[in-house]
Amino acid sequence: MGPDDPSTLTSMATLGITYRPMGLLKEARDIGSHVLEARRRVLGDKHPDTFTSMTYFATALRASGDYAAAVRLETERLEGWTKLRGPSHPETLEAMAGLAWALACQGHYARAAQLNSHSLNLQLELRGAKYWFSMWTMHSMAVILGMQGKYFEAEELCERNLSLRIQHMRASHPFCYVSKLYLAWIYNETGRFKKAEAVELEVLEFQKTFYDSDIHNDVLHTKSQLASTYTFMGHHHEAEQIKREVLSSRLNLSGEQHPVTLRCKSSLGFTCMELGKISEAQNLLSDAWTCQHTVLGAMHPETLTTMSRTAKLFQQQGRRQEAGQCYRDVCSWKGGLVR
Repeated sequence: MGPDDPSTLTSMATLGITYRPMGLLKEARDIGSHVLEARRRVLGDKHPDTFTSMTYFATALRASGDYAAAVRLETERLEGWTKLRGPSHPETLEAMAGLAWALACQGHYARAAQLNSHSLNLQLELRGAKYWFSMWTMHSMAVILGMQGKYFEAEELCERNLSLRIQHMRASHPFCYVSKLYLAWIYNETGRFKKAEAVELEVLEFQKTFYDSDIHNDVLHTKSQLASTYTFMGHHHEAEQIKREVLSSRLNLSGEQHPVTLRCKSSLGFTCMELGKISEAQNLLSDAWTCQHTVLGAMHPETLTTMSRTAKLFQQQGRRQEAGQCYRDVCSWKGGLVR
């Protein structure tokens, strides 16, 4: 059929979808880019298959940490589906939810919540709560609410979503464990550390068996959250060991500039500070902040988190003026995000 035949491109797109959850992000990104460019050339910018390719490529971009490019592509996809199908068509609503999640990755929580809530409400009307993408959008909504500090609303929605996933998928489906892990995150944020630890250990045991790997992306994510729980509990030595293991894996798998790697570096820097390893903590936090400032921007929540940790380090070093300036900057920028 040739390399540009629509059936060939469909097969390529399916292969790209398979690569991403395997952690083969470069392969997923490369094939996603190739298929999208080919479909633009062969079918045009406004063909449904071209919009579908935008979905897959944007997902690969997001997974590889290129949030700005993902937002641009999701915006184009939403505009395209809106013109082609109308503002309330299921394809349009899925595009809206995709854009909302990309915006959330950038830290634009208010705009993300607005779009995601609108998409979710219409999806529930059109397809019902048991449709898989309705459940995906519901989980995204819970996460965005949590990022805004609306923990009890997030917990209620996440519990509802977990119940739906257990009922309409199966209790052992990986998505059910995604919901469980997010519930554990809420437990941490609301001071229920032992409850969070129990859930995280359950999720980690399942994922290691399911993926048959200690370094699958989902496994590393769960390990990081478990380490954070130990940090909240004051078990800094246990947290340090896990954080070092995860950071080493992230550096090998995702590279030094990936937002998740930088998050892990900042988290380890905080733990080193708590253990009195001041020199190492300063190096880790400085490296993380410098890269986050470039990759994510000065006002991204993860950049601000690292700045807050750096301010605490300055306090411990007696550098009160620098600490005060850091705290003022964080409060000022976070205030801008809230507004």
